[in-house]
Amino acid sequence: MISRYARPEMASIWEAQTRFKIWFEIEAHAADALAELGVIPKEAAKAVWAKARDVTFDVARIDEIERETKHDVIAFLTISRKSSAPRRASCTRA
Repeated sequence: MISRYARPEMASIWEAQTRFKIWFEIEAHAADALAELGVIPKEAAKAVWAKARDVTFDVARIDEIERETKHDVIAFLTISRKSSAPRRASCTRA
């Protein structure tokens, strides 16, 4: 997006922070589905949603990981794994 032609409201939609927040909300929806299937505890899904409300991401660190892995989603998941709780160890397998 060319910044001189964009209104602040429109430009904010395309910011990396917004993209990562949306991706995190998608992960929260996935956690809901896993909880419904009994794969993870329902409390775990609730904890992910609690984090999603005010989560912010270190975009520079995600960019750094992406340069190493050459994969944007892996970079995001590496950072978001540290942002969500509880960890996989508390989950059960179906």
